[in-house]
Amino acid sequence: MNLLVLLFLIAMLAVTAILTFFNIDPVSITLWTDYKYELPKIALILIPFAIGAVFVFFLYVVRDAKKYINGWKEARTRKKESRIQDLYSKGANAVLAGQSNDARDYFKKILSEAPGHPYALMRLGNLALNADNISEAIDYFKKARDNDPKNLEILFALAGGFKAAGRVEESMGVLDEILRLDDGNLAALTGKRSLYEQLDRWDEVNEIQQRVLKLQSDPKEKEIEQSNLFGYKYELGRYYLEGGKFDKAIKAFRSVLKLEKNFVPAYLGEAEALLRQEKADKAVEVLEKGYETTDSLTILIRLEDLFLNLGNPNRIMALYQKALEGDPSNPKIQFFLGKLYYRLEMLDDAFDTLSRLDTVEEHYPDRNKLLGNIYLRRGNPEQAAEEFKKAMHLQRLVMVPYCCAECGYQSNEWSGRCDKCGRWDTFTLDLTYKTCII
Repeated sequence: MNLLVLLFLIAMLAVTAILTFFNIDPVSITLWTDYKYELPKIALILIPFAIGAVFVFFLYVVRDAKKYINGWKEARTRKKESRIQDLYSKGANAVLAGQSNDARDYFKKILSEAPGHPYALMRLGNLALNADNISEAIDYFKKARDNDPKNLEILFALAGGFKAAGRVEESMGVLDEILRLDDGNLAALTGKRSLYEQLDRWDEVNEIQQRVLKLQSDPKEKEIEQSNLFGYKYELGRYYLEGGKFDKAIKAFRSVLKLEKNFVPAYLGEAEALLRQEKADKAVEVLEKGYETTDSLTILIRLEDLFLNLGNPNRIMALYQKALEGDPSNPKIQFFLGKLYYRLEMLDDAFDTLSRLDTVEEHYPDRNKLLGNIYLRRGNPEQAAEEFKKAMHLQRLVMVPYCCAECGYQSNEWSGRCDKCGRWDTFTLDLTYKTCII
């Protein structure tokens, strides 16, 4: 480029020299009414050229000055950004090393140079949240959002801060902001679902769950969410049941069974709603249908309690005996039949049934306790002591414990949902006290 400019200047000088040689005569120029000025012809030619050259030179000077200033600003900005990035990296490493105070200092140094740095503000908010300074954390998260209102990571942090503070509605409002930016955000939807669960707003939970199912593409995750849908519909039924809206509760439980006929809690929930309406016969029908469909011992035990309360023990004995006809060696049915005989004071039948129970492969501690009680009542304390010794390692009353097949959580009472892992329809009878150890 410089060579072309040089050649152009040489050519212009050559042209000027030629024009000067052939145009030495003066030219008269009238500048005003009575004022004339004479100058050589070449001067008349060169003056406009000189003016143009000066103007072009000025433009080049301005352009180069602007480039220099912009370059200086960019270099200064890059240097500042590099310094901030270095501080941020040191702060992040301090967080990973558990050095919260050092991390806090690094992030605050960033804010001294860039007061609105959204990620430094968010990091300080997280540190405050970890230190249980929830109000301070929310303030940092708000400032971060103000400086980067469409940053989903910051919005999730703010929603988490509000949730930690118990400000559920505000947390939900932030999640709504996220969904306005990204209406298919699964994390935001499941976050709202969790908040609605806290508020027992099961209608909204079920509505969101339908959206979650439509958006879920992973087959395994979709299967889990489908299972959750059954649980949420069940919880809606429980909500109506506790509120005395029995017809709505029954409708909700039946909607679960239309989707999953083996969902044991729905049978028990529907039966309970019918019992509260004083419709014992219909409750029995529901439970019998549930047992026929699922072979659930939990339903069978509920039927046992119900028939005994109704003063009709023969119905439950018939069910146990029918079950044994189909599976004569089923130790669990044998145990429950023997336990039923014991409850009915039919000690001889109880003893015969429990004695026949095969315990070679599995040990049933409650069987030993029942036999021990029978021996005591028969006046045989020595044999009773032997039976009690066999079950001594389990200091429990005669009862049937439940455990969660998903996480191993044990409970003496049945529940439709595990208190530990939150899954539904996972409680099973643990007659050996070890079948659910995970």
